[in-house]
Amino acid sequence: RARRYQAAFAAHWPRTQVTYASKANSTLAVLRIMHQEGCLIDVASEGELRAALAAGVPAAQCHLHGNNKSHRELAFAIESAIHQIVVDNFEELAMLQSFGAGTPLLLRLAPGVDPKTNAKISTGQSDTKFGFSKESAEAAVKFCLESGLNLVGYHCHVGSQLLDPTA
Repeated sequence: RARRYQAAFAAHWPRTQVTYASKANSTLAVLRIMHQEGCLIDVASEGELRAALAAGVPAAQCHLHGNNKSHRELAFAIESAIHQIVVDNFEELAMLQSFGAGTPLLLRLAPGVDPKTNAKISTGQSDTKFGFSKESAEAAVKFCLESGLNLVGYHCHVGSQLLDPTA
């Protein structure tokens, strides 16, 4: 399946990088296979990053995700030379500023979209705990620029198990 995803995206968007969400199944064998198939690995905790490393996945092939990252998790990710960190809030930005690290950052944006799915797996609405709202995104970008943080892009995820394509 990983090969089919890679081929399908490459046929239409050659610069696309498929990323496997380790929270789906973080057994070492699965992480190793997904890495061998060319996928980056999305980790949502220090434990998932440690599992990826134990599976032979270099940290440089991982993204650290999650809306409640601790100082320790961020420090470990930076020390491990993680590929990118997806930042969800100003507290994380302040912690990253204190490290003075040049790790590439993505700001997670909450676009204010109702994905029309179960409320427990909906993450795109304005009042979500995941990411920066449209109202706070500009201030987050400004903070990154003024702090010398290595902001390289944006991330957006509206939810899981979307049943209505109009959302």
